[in-house]
Amino acid sequence: MSYKLNSLLLSVILIFSISNSRADSVSYILDNVVMTNNLTITGIFTWTYPTGDFENGSGTFSELAIPGYGSDLSGLNITIDLTSIEFSLKANLNNKSLDIVLRLLTPLSPTQSSLMDISQDAFGNYASKYDLIGFVGYSGAVGGFTSGSITPLPAMLGDLNNDANVNVTDLVLAMNIVVNNTPPTAVQFYALDTAPLINGQPTANGVLNAADILLLTRRILGQVNF
Repeated sequence: MSYKLNSLLLSVILIFSISNSRADSVSYILDNVVMTNNLTITGIFTWTYPTGDFENGSGTFSELAIPGYGSDLSGLNITIDLTSIEFSLKANLNNKSLDIVLRLLTPLSPTQSSLMDISQDAFGNYASKYDLIGFVGYSGAVGGFTSGSITPLPAMLGDLNNDANVNVTDLVLAMNIVVNNTPPTAVQFYALDTAPLINGQPTANGVLNAADILLLTRRILGQVNF
């Protein structure tokens, strides 16, 4: 009887441990994050959190491009929390410094964009700011941002309006972007940049053109699935 009871208790503990180890994740894009020198910081990160506990998650960048610095993630300290993202150099480099702070007006959300705080105080200090010194083209560049938000990426490629569906509405948006030269948002660019299809998998090439329109049309018609 004692053996059966102990086995039952162990089973309950195991089930409880498994259920509490489950995690969900949301990927985000730095959307239209424009510096006061008119250059743009781009990037994608994933926020991973225990199921049902979004606030106690953590973030990791998979892509990042900072004007002047480049895209070497290994050289940066990156801190992501619900209301801010910060970048700094790991090592002290002669005559070089990098400090970037992106502050959010509303906390990260799994479903909604969070606008950056691009305000200035009475002394001209920016809430979100950058300090890039000693990099190519940035000998003493210090400033703030003119726009920016942190936006969840669509769960499905082709979902340009991020409504969890891929349909004619997305095709109309795509046509406006490619044919009518309507500037896409960062999310729309990510969702539409799917061609070419290699081994059945969409392969982004950084260009939006007729090939992406054709592939999206095939996706809507059910001729391809990704």
